Amino acid sequence: RKKMALQVLTHEFRTPVSSLLLIVEKMNRGINTLSEEQQEDLLRISGEVYRLQRLTEKSKHYLQGSSSSGVLTFNYEELVNAEDLIYDTIIPVKETYDKELNVRIELSDVIHVDYYWFQILIKNLVENSFIHGEEEHFLNIFEKDKYFVIEVGDGGEITKDLETLTHEFVKGSKSSGTGLGLNIIKNIVSEWGGKLELEKKPTKFIITLPKRKKTNG
Repeated sequence: RKKMALQVLTHEFRTPVSSLLLIVEKMNRGINTLSEEQQEDLLRISGEVYRLQRLTEKSKHYLQGSSSSGVLTFNYEELVNAEDLIYDTIIPVKETYDKELNVRIELSDVIHVDYYWFQILIKNLVENSFIHGEEEHFLNIFEKDKYFVIEVGDGGEITKDLETLTHEFVKGSKSSGTGLGLNIIKNIVSEWGGKLELEKKPTKFIITLPKRKKTNG
């Protein structure tokens, strides 16, 4: 029933997204008549609308897929231009919350990731830190033996345990969302075959994921 509801939502999103794309394309034709600041704002809006389109189409693809081992479908590909992908993921979040994020990426080996779920992991963790955490926010991605690690944290403190935080619809006092962000992270990590850990003070979420091989086909 939940999967069906998500399929319906994804399908319904396509109509307003298509309308937004048409409006953005129309506005872009007159971009030279706008001030420099307005042009930058329009380009940001355009980027977010196109990103929403990609997410909607990708969500549809994954919801239509099936996995014999779990709920989610994974398509592991070589992570090319890791820094570009990661910054493309976090820059819109930084701009939305007007926060600074210290980023450290140390990947020398070839690793394979599912681009869609990889980006969702990073986005949700960073967004969670910006909403609930304190300065200094950071993101570290590095290798550890047969695994690679994603760390996101800040100078704040968490009193709840990880099991409580990752339960469906658990929301912090500063959250205006659905309370599903950390629950989604838990499910992605679990089906990827990884491990999610929490250090409470200062706050740090640690995701350890196995280095997968490229998915056939």
